[in-house]
Amino acid sequence: MKCLFFLLLFFSNFIYSQNRVGVEYQFVFNNDDKFSEYLFIEDGFSYYFGVGGIYDHFDKTDYKSALTELNENKDLGTVRLFYSANTGKLFEYKVAVKPKPLLAWELLPKIPWKIDADHKEILGYDCQKASCIFRGRTYIVWFAQDIPVSEGPWKLKGLPGLVLEARDVEGQYNYLAKSIIISSDLEEPIIEKEYFDKEIPNSKNLKEVILLENKYLNGRRSEIMASYPSGTVFQNPPIRNSSKETEFEWENEPEKP
Repeated sequence: MKCLFFLLLFFSNFIYSQNRVGVEYQFVFNNDDKFSEYLFIEDGFSYYFGVGGIYDHFDKTDYKSALTELNENKDLGTVRLFYSANTGKLFEYKVAVKPKPLLAWELLPKIPWKIDADHKEILGYDCQKASCIFRGRTYIVWFAQDIPVSEGPWKLKGLPGLVLEARDVEGQYNYLAKSIIISSDLEEPIIEKEYFDKEIPNSKNLKEVILLENKYLNGRRSEIMASYPSGTVFQNPPIRNSSKETEFEWENEPEKP
């Protein structure tokens, strides 16, 4: 019986390694603004992207429609990530830096997932609950082992199945899969591929980019505060308090002599 289980698991993984997967996620920010974001998975790598500008509420219901819009209008979004499972490197387009956006790279750390016993159904798939603390936020996710790829929205990877729903416990960042296409004929996001192929040689380490991003965020805060009448009292939460990543693992590392 045990041999049969592993045999079925092997064939399931083999089948998915021959296919491509396209997912539309509904991303909800602060339980208010809704956007569509898309995940393309092929054996060994993935792209995660939006279509249109940062305030675009584009919604074409599925990956294929989004790709058509992207190819026709060349309207590149501000959410853009490429991940190589073979190298463990993740590349992310960062806009909150000056004088121009940069491509940051990192060796994505292993997320310390805790898998729970709870189950629920999403898009007809049996999903299991898991949780983690990742870069300052606690996430609750639901993943489908019937889609045996260790992928999910944004950087939420590393589970034994595709993440179909994710949210941070404060309710600021929420993702829900709205449609899934699994096919060997699924088109790759060529525009995204061309961008990353061109820019990866010029990418900068995430640590360096975060310093620039923090400088930009501090500058914006100072500009906003300066626009208020003299004597206005402000609360000053940490500068990354509203960011997806509020802290980083290297910040707790001891300084090298």
